[in-house]
Amino acid sequence: MAQHHEAWRWRFSYQQLIQLFAMEALVYYSYNSRIKDVTNLMLEIDIPDSNITHSIKIVGDHNIAKGRTVDLVNVWGHVNLVAYGAGQALAQLDVNWGIDYEPFKDTPSVDCFI
Repeated sequence: MAQHHEAWRWRFSYQQLIQLFAMEALVYYSYNSRIKDVTNLMLEIDIPDSNITHSIKIVGDHNIAKGRTVDLVNVWGHVNLVAYGAGQALAQLDVNWGIDYEPFKDTPSVDCFI
């Protein structure tokens, strides 16, 4: 049994494990609360400063636990997530950037390390 636990630890990062447990908890909650019978949900991801809008529609019980990924490139400003309809959704935002990207670098007023 210990080897099985080691396989889980190495296959998933910490963030992926949290996402897996949260999604499992949400599915169990919705099943026990019979929310899956009334799911008709529209999610809208809006980034006003980047002029980007994505819409995701979730209807019925055939795709209630299906994970969806939206890749957003070069996003600036706020990210708004708005849900319409009946049901529940779990959203996770992963933000990363490279330090070699020039606009993200902090430049000092005086170059001390010449």
